[in-house]
Amino acid sequence: MLKEAFSDSLCQKVIIKLYDKNTLLKEVNIPSSVINYSPNAFASCHDLENIYVDDNNLNYLDIDGVVYTKDLRVIYEYPAGRKDASYIIDSNITTIGQYAF
Repeated sequence: MLKEAFSDSLCQKVIIKLYDKNTLLKEVNIPSSVINYSPNAFASCHDLENIYVDDNNLNYLDIDGVVYTKDLRVIYEYPAGRKDASYIIDSNITTIGQYAF
């Protein structure tokens, strides 16, 4: 299993298709310093099961490895490799992100 974490002091942006088609990536940790996160940065990582966001991040949060905007209005990214048979979206969600699923 490959886990990936970004250096908190250096990373401010996760770019489009950063890990395109990476089949080893199972988990990602987004640090508090990330202010801009491309909604399809991990879209082709079909084995990615969880994306965790640092509690101090001002723009994003995760609920059990699924990424939302901090205000819980947008589900931002549901990792492609999750094994859930179904998923219940938080009742505060008003928008499903373009690449969320």
